[in-house]
Amino acid sequence: MVVDSSNEIFMEFSNIAANFQISLKKESERGSAIVCATLLEESLYRMIKARLTPSSEKKDELLEGAYAPLGTFSAKIDLAYRIGLISLDEKSSFHLIRKIRNEFAHSSEEISFESDIIKDRISELFKLHKEILDIFGNTVKGIPKTTYVWPAKLDNENGLDFLVKAVGWKTVYEMLGSIMASATQLRCRRIEQMKSYDIKQTEL
Repeated sequence: MVVDSSNEIFMEFSNIAANFQISLKKESERGSAIVCATLLEESLYRMIKARLTPSSEKKDELLEGAYAPLGTFSAKIDLAYRIGLISLDEKSSFHLIRKIRNEFAHSSEEISFESDIIKDRISELFKLHKEILDIFGNTVKGIPKTTYVWPAKLDNENGLDFLVKAVGWKTVYEMLGSIMASATQLRCRRIEQMKSYDIKQTEL
């Protein structure tokens, strides 16, 4: 999920990500996990709608409704990958976000961003997106260098440790989720819609 930082699209991308992150910071830990997943699912929904031939029905029977075969977050992730809308790493990332949401939504035990299972999933997510560390710059610039020992590089486990100590697991998760949702949303503009099959225009 590489974004060119030298053009106007990057500026728009940064603004969208910042707004997403501001919204998430207002949420409780449980709320943040669920809303972040919702943002990503909505972004995937837009991508899939942009690619697929328009539904002949007023309501999209594939994506909308209780019995829609592509109504779940998991199904949208897998379809988006299979039709070339997201990479394998992005597919893994979306599923990690989905699993984090499910842990918060369905766990019978008390859970937080300090829970080992959540930290492990965020660590996996971080490893899949080392290239977005440049985008973290605007956040970490505000962290006094006298307060924390800055690592030589951020794109390794020491970098993750630094960010967690500086802003906490919840904020690292919200940064990652906001960036993923923003990149996915902007990609909709470049998606070419499939055309309906027309036997009259097709040689048998």
